[in-house]
Amino acid sequence: METSQRTRSVRPKFPPVFFKSYNISGHGGDGFNRWVLLCLGLLNAVLLIVAVVFAIKCAKVKEDSLHISNPAVTQLFGELDYLRSNHSDVIEAEEEAKKALESAINNHKEVKVKIEQLKTVNDGYQKQMQALQMEKANLKSNISTLEGSCGGCLPGWALFNSSCYFFSYTESSTVKKNWHQSREDCGSRGSDLVVIDDQEEQVG
Repeated sequence: METSQRTRSVRPKFPPVFFKSYNISGHGGDGFNRWVLLCLGLLNAVLLIVAVVFAIKCAKVKEDSLHISNPAVTQLFGELDYLRSNHSDVIEAEEEAKKALESAINNHKEVKVKIEQLKTVNDGYQKQMQALQMEKANLKSNISTLEGSCGGCLPGWALFNSSCYFFSYTESSTVKKNWHQSREDCGSRGSDLVVIDDQEEQVG
């Protein structure tokens, strides 16, 4: 609420001026004294007017400054009240931000543990892959060996009707073996004693 202030002009008080008339011979003393009194009176009036105008100006400037500063102060107090009312909201937001940060840190730790676990599993897969690659290389080597020997028999064996036969007399004609010894010898070579079922095989 603004209160209007009325400016009150204060008339400055000057000490009374006393003039003493001097009789100056030869220059018209009475006329000169009147002239001096008139000049001093005019000067006194001018000074009085200047003082009144200056007082009015000062009062007006002071009133204008009050009118200008009051809205600014009111606005500042309003903003201060607004900040105080929102202080609790700021504190609550800060607490929520702290909780979110703690949750993010915990999630980061969990992700880090999972990454370590996946790394361990990946290392196991790498080892298994290396073992499979070695096994693959061995299989390729065996395939090459099998392809080289496909359609034929080992040295010392005879091929007949897609079957391989081994005759023990080719190694030594002096060593004689009975049936059991001959079967053991065939078993050590990965085969068995032949059983002749038809005449063609017997003649062959």
